Amino acid sequence: MKGFTLIEILAASGILAIVAILVHGSFNISASIWQKRQQCIEQEQDARISMAILRQKISCAYCSPWHKGTGFDGSQHEIKFKAATSDGISLVRFYLKGDCLWLEETVVGIKTPSAYKLCAGVTRFDLSYGRTLSDNWSENEQKKLPPLVKVWLELTHVDMPEMIIQVRTGKTGKDDE
Repeated sequence: MKGFTLIEILAASGILAIVAILVHGSFNISASIWQKRQQCIEQEQDARISMAILRQKISCAYCSPWHKGTGFDGSQHEIKFKAATSDGISLVRFYLKGDCLWLEETVVGIKTPSAYKLCAGVTRFDLSYGRTLSDNWSENEQKKLPPLVKVWLELTHVDMPEMIIQVRTGKTGKDDE
């Protein structure tokens, strides 16, 4: 009679089980690494989009001696200003709430603000202002409209470089003095 003995079948089954456990473990580790990397990629994309929106809105900041409340106002983790948009003048507010960066925009004359969650996992959102690149950057020069705004956006998984935005629209704060 030809065939396998019970001991041979048990040994082969044990070897197959060990190989299956090793393959399953490597797939789990690979899936975990892929998922973490995917989160980093998504956070970096959200951060880049957020920085592009920040650049676009800040570069369109509006300052006028005839309109109250123009120029920058805010704290370390928040900035408010008026910006020229296709719908007219909008009150724009970027702020940190929890670990998320938010954009709130209200077209002047319309009472309902629109709020958008831009990026999650934000650990730092700081702003400073200057007139030239060689200036001492300040957090206090907020009431007027400085020509340059420096923005830091720090995230849990991504190191974003600081961004310097040139304010192109309207007057600089110096012209109003």
